[in-house]
Amino acid sequence: MEATASAKPRQRKPIPREMNLLNAPAAQRWGAMLLTVGKERRGYLFREITCDIGGRAFEVVKVGTDETTYHVRLDGQQSTCECLGFLKHSHCKHLAAIAKLLDLGKLPGPAFRTFETPKAA
Repeated sequence: MEATASAKPRQRKPIPREMNLLNAPAAQRWGAMLLTVGKERRGYLFREITCDIGGRAFEVVKVGTDETTYHVRLDGQQSTCECLGFLKHSHCKHLAAIAKLLDLGKLPGPAFRTFETPKAA
């Protein structure tokens, strides 16, 4: 009786990903970026929006025929995006791009700050 050797799992080649910031958002102005995943390149407009549950939130709009809007919230391990990629894999290109821009210092400080009411003495 011969034992069959189990096949080694195939290693997937990493898909090349690239993010190009075209212009950073400013007061009353949307930012623009290009996201490339593999051979697919998409343009996105984005701006910071208020976030009542913590972290920083951004509205990200795909430029093109469908103009799909995603809401991205950056808050450490609690970060989220509304896209199908994030819902399926718990990570996505939208979240990664905004996080990278913040890490590189390419985005201004939080546009919306919350302040605690001082306690009476």
